[in-house]
Order: sequence, then structure tokens, then C-alpha cells
Amino acid sequence: MICSEQYGIPQERHRVIVLGVRHDIKREPELLKPKNRVTVEQAISDLPQLRSRLSKHRKDDTYKKWVSVIHEEIQPVMDSISDQGVITKIQETLKFIEDRLNKEKYFLKSDSSRPQKMPTELANWYCDSNIHDVINHEARWHMDSDLARYLYCSIYAQVYSQQDMRSSPKLHDFPHTLLPAHKNVTSGKFVDRFKVQEKHLPASTITSHLSKDGHYFIHYDPAQCRSLTVREAARLQIFPDNYFFEGARTQQYVQVGNVVPPLLAQQIAGIIYKLLA
Repeated sequence: MICSEQYGIPQERHRVIVLGVRHDIKREPELLKPKNRVTVEQAISDLPQLRSRLSKHRKDDTYKKWVSVIHEEIQPVMDSISDQGVITKIQETLKFIEDRLNKEKYFLKSDSSRPQKMPTELANWYCDSNIHDVINHEARWHMDSDLARYLYCSIYAQVYSQQDMRSSPKLHDFPHTLLPAHKNVTSGKFVDRFKVQEKHLPASTITSHLSKDGHYFIHYDPAQCRSLTVREAARLQIFPDNYFFEGARTQQYVQVGNVVPPLLAQQIAGIIYKLLA
């Protein structure tokens, strides 16, 4: 079993890869060499910050409207919970996004093409000095009610963050006002229907299901209140930034999810090359 996070991949992707060696070849293949763990924050924090888009308000999808919708959706949640740590963090986040509105800073761009938090080897893999913008990096349209869920989840994960454990809330941690209107919501199945990709850990497995919805891939920053973009998912899959995904966004997510991480594939290919040389 290859656990990708043990080999410099910012994702917990566990796969069995079978390498068959002809019986008359008297060589033993080398093993993958462990590397330092890479976190979600190290992989994507340098990308431009984006807000979620408003699917119900496409004609009035402004930052001001976005702030207003978040206030409307999160207030019933604050009224229904007693967790002071979560309430305080929600209040701080609301003030932050309001201050950004007052300063008219709706989208914040990266200051550097060489991310400071990223390991040098990874930065060299991702970055291309010939590209001055970020491609395939656009926020999805979200329902108003999902904004409250994403905000709550990302804040809950921050408040209850533990060093080497995932703290994203399960459905039984949700206040009643946030529960989705699904028939099986109380069945005990799919209790982690909404999942934050926490910044201090490698991501959970990036899958093509991301093409259907982003509930399982919530950005760790509550002030952005959204799911991962194609480029962020691609970063976690170790695609270099100059790799352009064609087609509609749904197909782009499918392309990202259905691969062996390229940097891991390169390491495996190196072992095979030495075996055949």
C-alpha cells in the first residue's frame, strides 16, 4: 500500500500499485523514499483568495450581496448554538469580511510566485516563471444555505483543531438549523457529508466526485466560505501550475480526480527506470 502523504504529496491517497518483474531479471526494485509531510496550507495558501459565488443571485452577485447573504444565513445558526468558541470565531470572521468590504478588497492576489510556506522542491515543481497568472482558479456557485454550512464547518475545524487529527464536524455536530433537507440525514450514513480540508494536515483523497459538489472539499479559510477550485484540487494532486485543464469545469474536476499524482508517478517511474537501465 502506497500512502502518498509519506512521499511529499499533500494528500492522503492510499493505493496499491503492482510492479511485475520478469523472473529472469535478477534485480530487486528500490522502494520509494519517504519525504517530509506537506500540508494543505503549504500547497495552496499562496493562491489568490476568492469568495464563493451566489447561485441564487447571479444578477446581483456582488461582494456586498455576498456579505449580506452570509449574515442572513449564519444568524439563525448563532442563535441556536451555545458553543462560545465557535460563536466568537464566527463574529470575528464576519467583522473581517465586513472590513474587507469597507476597504474594497474583494479579491486578494498572491504577492509572490515563489510561495514562502512551500518546500523548495514543491515550489520548483509547481511554479513556472513564464506564467504570471493563475489558471483554472475560479470559485464555484453555491446555494445560500451552503454558505452557512461551509462557514460553520471551517470555523468548527479551526476551534477544535488538533495536531494530527481531523476536526471537521460530522452531521451530529451540526445545529438543527444547518442540517440539509435530505431524507437520510439522520440515518447515520454519510455523517461526514461536509468536510473541511484542514490547513495543518494533508488533504483527504481528491476524487472525481468533486465534479458533482464541493461539500467534501471545503476550503479551510472561513473568510472565503467556499469549496476548492480546480487549481487548488490540482495543487493537492501535484499538477504543475502550467498544466491547463480543458473543457467545462465539471470535466476539469473529473480530470483532476482520476489520476495518480504526477510527482508520485515520477518517483515510481524513476524506480522502474533504474530497474531497466
